[in-house]
Amino acid sequence: MTNLTTQTQQLRPTRPIATRIRAILPTGGTLADDVWRRRHWGIVILLWLHVPALFIFAVATGKTPAHALVDAGAVGLPALAAQMTFHRRRDSTIIATIGLMTASAVLVHISGGMTEAHFHFFIMVAVVVLYQEWWPFLIAIAFVVIHHGIVGSLAPQSVYGNPAAWRDPWKWAIIHGISILGMSASCIVTWRLNEAFQQATLDREHKLAEAQRVAGVGSWEWDMRSDTFTLSAELYRILDVSPQEFQHSFAGIAALYHPEDRDMMTGYLRRAYRSLEPTLFTGRTLTAAGQVTWIEVRAEVQASVDGTPVKVVGTTLDITERKRAEERLAILNADLERRVEERTAEAERANQAKSEFLSRMSHELRTPLNAILGFAQLLGMDELSADHAGTVDHILAGGGHLLQLINEVLDLSFIESGRFAVSVEPIPLGQVLDEALGLLGPQGAALAVSLPLESPVGQHVRVMADKQRLLQVIINLLSNAVKYNVKGGSVSLACEERDGGHLRVSVTDTGPGIPAEDIHRVFEPFERLSESRSDMEGTGLGLAVSQRLAEAMGAELGLQSVVGKGSTFWVDLLLAEDAAARPPVGYVAGQPSVHPVTAEPAVDSGVDAGTVLYIEDNPSNIRLVEAIMKTLPNVNLVTAVSGRGGLEVATTSLPDLIILDLGLPDMPGAAVLARLKDDVRTAAIPVVIASADATEASVQRLLAAGAKTYLTKPLDVPLFMTVVAGALRERASPGVA
Repeated sequence: MTNLTTQTQQLRPTRPIATRIRAILPTGGTLADDVWRRRHWGIVILLWLHVPALFIFAVATGKTPAHALVDAGAVGLPALAAQMTFHRRRDSTIIATIGLMTASAVLVHISGGMTEAHFHFFIMVAVVVLYQEWWPFLIAIAFVVIHHGIVGSLAPQSVYGNPAAWRDPWKWAIIHGISILGMSASCIVTWRLNEAFQQATLDREHKLAEAQRVAGVGSWEWDMRSDTFTLSAELYRILDVSPQEFQHSFAGIAALYHPEDRDMMTGYLRRAYRSLEPTLFTGRTLTAAGQVTWIEVRAEVQASVDGTPVKVVGTTLDITERKRAEERLAILNADLERRVEERTAEAERANQAKSEFLSRMSHELRTPLNAILGFAQLLGMDELSADHAGTVDHILAGGGHLLQLINEVLDLSFIESGRFAVSVEPIPLGQVLDEALGLLGPQGAALAVSLPLESPVGQHVRVMADKQRLLQVIINLLSNAVKYNVKGGSVSLACEERDGGHLRVSVTDTGPGIPAEDIHRVFEPFERLSESRSDMEGTGLGLAVSQRLAEAMGAELGLQSVVGKGSTFWVDLLLAEDAAARPPVGYVAGQPSVHPVTAEPAVDSGVDAGTVLYIEDNPSNIRLVEAIMKTLPNVNLVTAVSGRGGLEVATTSLPDLIILDLGLPDMPGAAVLARLKDDVRTAAIPVVIASADATEASVQRLLAAGAKTYLTKPLDVPLFMTVVAGALRERASPGVA
């Protein structure tokens, strides 16, 4: 073993000492040109500052103006030469170095060899190190030795203030050179560390550029204050433009976009910095040669402390090949659809239609539903014949079913895409269960199924969950237990504490039960197992959505079932010992119950008189609210179809109530609300939001911004009338709660 180690050591190459020394010393010559130019300008300015300073110092020490002028000129000449040779880096560096050392020598001569003046040499050597070049550094050290030796021999009193140095000037010259070299060690160390840092930075930049090249991703930055676009090397390649050809501005980047996509793509960028929200979009670029490139752009806004957007950064991915592949695949799919069975083609189209529906059509579907359900509810409030009343009931039931389908499909899609946010906090479980039982009471009575009258737990029991989403889960479980029960059956609700600090909420029915071979299908989307109860409306999405909602809240949803005896669906929730949750004030849930309405209106016609301003751009929504307001004869309705128009009407007419839509054509409804609350003339006017955006984030944001109530479309007409009447009464009697 010892022989093997010895042989290994003998085979290992040994580096000469000189090589080792060079390895720890700075390399030199690594300073980038732009950095060198900035530093060199500073040093040249420093040289020029020495010229008047030395002239003044010479005159102050008793020198004649002519002598002082010569001393100052000795520094001014190299300063001028360094400035004139700026384009020749090495020559200009050496000239500036000689000028700096000459300034030190002149200062020593003028002071009569004063010891303190010699420290100027140390300072100038430190300045020379800023060049990170060996030639200037060695010239500076050599200058000190030669100057102190030659001039010290010829006129020692002008160099050395110490009489002992007059007898042996070269000895003291070498001592001075070694001293300066020794004191420059820290500068050399700093130089070496700076080189290492610069090299590490270059390596990182090179790796980033290489990674971008391999991935086909370029990066960019838009400084909005100076309207400057900065692109990475890979992005220049993707856009097929050189740095010299590219106009580094917003107009320059827009000019590279395909004319057919330009407005769309620049619109995304503008909306990104206006909304301060990240954005993602795809589009085409067009080169001067007519080459089309598909790109995918991600952008994120960086704002100042006060929220002002100052910079947009992002990445651009070349997706041309992907687009071509998609086009080829589309052609193949089209050909395949002509040759395969129709059901396979329909399944593929349904899948595609689902994706398009999820991303684009939710708002468009809820808006017409607002008119359908709203006008149907108004019809139901009139005196109708039995046939017509039944027709209205069918419209309401069908519209309500469609609304439920839209909501559940959207919930499922948001959860699966990872864009669904829940707010998990300690909430009173008993309050949620009581609310769910209250909502399901009429359904149970209609189907002759008995439900518990109250929650099995008190209000002191709290669990970790999102209150609104937990209520949605419990309502779905109770609704299924009622719908798929036997006539005259019952539903029970139980809570029991489990291991690990969990509480299980169980919903048990007395229905027909689920066969064991079908249990795995229960939580699959669009699966309906109770085909024998085809008369029951359902989407096949409720349990799928409920299970994913439970998982999003950190809970678990499951079931046990026995055929012929019934099923038990349970959800395990984490117990919380924290303070009670605070439900949002004024929030009306986003899925209104729609039931046949009697001829009597939900609010009496004796409501206090007042003026209501409705800010909405959709004609059908406006007509619906106009029709509703006609049932309130003491209420005067004024409409505005834009945000700015609504603000103008509000400040001039000062209505008693403002109903505000969020999707206005000229400005966001949130911005309208903010301006209303900031204006002393309109700050006290209550604002009710009526929007098709039913997301929890929007609700909380608008309520926090000062909205009195948030109603979601389709509107529940009786509820809407109640909210209007209550707001007008409060406005008329501010002291009444």
